[in-house]
Amino acid sequence: MGNRWITISYAVATVILLLSFTGISPAFADEFEDGLKALEREDFRAAYQHFMKAANNSDPRAQNSLGLMYGKGQAVARDFKESMKWFYLAAEQGHAEAQYNLAIMYADAFGVPQNYSEAAKWLRLAAEQGHVRAQFNFGIMYLNGLGVPQDYKEAMKWLHLAANQGDGVAKCKLSELYAKGIGVEKDFPKAKKLAQEGMEAGEEVRCQDVWDKYNLANY
Repeated sequence: MGNRWITISYAVATVILLLSFTGISPAFADEFEDGLKALEREDFRAAYQHFMKAANNSDPRAQNSLGLMYGKGQAVARDFKESMKWFYLAAEQGHAEAQYNLAIMYADAFGVPQNYSEAAKWLRLAAEQGHVRAQFNFGIMYLNGLGVPQDYKEAMKWLHLAANQGDGVAKCKLSELYAKGIGVEKDFPKAKKLAQEGMEAGEEVRCQDVWDKYNLANY
């Protein structure tokens, strides 16, 4: 799904720190924190052991972290089915990052057959919690009619939500849509503004492509 800019979060050791979860004892919360410290010093075996103790006590942060480790093959053999298992356990507890990770596994067929409907289901749950990459990718699902009926209005809604959180990729995509007039009337000045904002947010290559293709310097 590369041309739709859907990204896989475990490709970049991303762990979101959620500060409070009910039902987690302080001791097991400490296990999770110790796991993070071990990750920082690249002691993957120790990190795995700490996360496993916390995950077995239903800490969704640790469960998501185990999903990442199995997806990357850190301290364990790469195993997408195990990755899916841990993401699912965390996602069921409402962990937005795990919901996003699970969606991408379904969208890109890692450990399961490709299933855009399941991907859309989990993206929606994460996006509704304000997860910026989920908002962007859910907008892309609506844009392309993947797992949901094609709906440009919904696509623009979710892409704007991601852009409003400062997501440069969303700004680039919106710039392209305004330049093309997809889901909105053509608006080159708005396309130019969004492309500039996207480049300022670090997406120089993507936004420069849009900038050049639609001659946005002229507006």
